[in-house]
Formats: sequence, C-alpha cells, structure tokens
Amino acid sequence: MTVQTKKLSLLCSIKAGYPSSRIIKTVKETPAQTSKVLIPRAIDDGCIVETELTTEQVGHIKDDFYTHEGDVVLKLSTPYDCVYIDKTHEGILVTSFAVILRPLHDTEIDMRYLAAFLNTAQAKRVLQSHGTGLVIPLLKKSTLEDVPIPLVSYSRQQQLAQIFENVQQQKANARKLLSLGSQLVESEFASTVYGTQ
Repeated sequence: MTVQTKKLSLLCSIKAGYPSSRIIKTVKETPAQTSKVLIPRAIDDGCIVETELTTEQVGHIKDDFYTHEGDVVLKLSTPYDCVYIDKTHEGILVTSFAVILRPLHDTEIDMRYLAAFLNTAQAKRVLQSHGTGLVIPLLKKSTLEDVPIPLVSYSRQQQLAQIFENVQQQKANARKLLSLGSQLVESEFASTVYGTQ
C-alpha cells in the first residue's frame, strides 16, 4: 500500500527554541519573572518528565518560544525524542536544544499523530539521515523542512495517536509500579537489616 507523504514544512511551522545563552541577558534587560524551562532530559520516550523541568528567572521573551496546547516539541540531537504538548504542559519555555512544531492553518495532520510518528524507530532513522555532524548528528531547521511525513486518513491518524497514547500510559503505570517495588525493597531492608524506617 502506497501512503502519500508531505514535507514537514507544508504541515507545520518550525520554530527554533530560545537561545539558552540569552536567558540571563533577558533578566538584565527587563523585570524578571519565574518560568518553567524545558531542557533535554525533560523529554524522554515521548513524555515530559516533570521532575526534570527547571525553573529560571527570565525577562521578557516572546510567547512564540513557550509551549502551546497542540504543539510538538522535537529534540535536535539523538535520540530525537519528541512530545505532544497537552493542556497541562502549556507555557513552558523551549530552549535551543529543540524546535517547536506548530500546525499550519487548515493542516491535514493530527499533531498527536505527528508526535507518535516521530517517536517511531523508522522516523528516527529518517531524522538521523537528515542530521549533520560526525560525532552527534544534529538536525537543523532547514533540513527538517524536507522531512517526509506519511499522511494516512485523518480518522486513521487519530486511531494511531490513541494507540500511542494508550501505550505511553501503560509505560507510565509500569514505571510507577517499578518505583514502588524499589521503595518496598529499600524499606524492608531498612527495617530488617538496619533497624530504621
């Protein structure tokens, strides 16, 4: 079965993150405000890791550099993780380690599907082939524009996005269970071997 593809730039705007080096400068130029900042390790396996978000004092930075519901944020270096931004993750400052993908008006793509697709092994191989650099292949905005995105029917996009989200939820639940199991082992050893709670 042949699936039609479209260049990413025809489906989304591609916005580079805010230069990290300028964050300190903005505080000197304008009154500071507290802002959550997305850093590379805060995106992992298609999810935002809440505990890895940092909080910084920043000055006036355009709203374009903050996450909006419906955005997809993509890391520019391996493993090229990306995440769909839901309502709970709006308003986070994205720095230059990533780009913000925002749907164009009247686009024919479900952004949740785009995030799910970009997190597949096949898509990551395509992204790596577009990367430049010998040691760590980095993506550039200009090369991202030409990345082909398969366009199945909109209803099928929604189905695939839902499957991805269900699996992500199962992974999150499994991580919680593993964490609780580790805590149980530590607690039992603490009380039995060391006599503490």
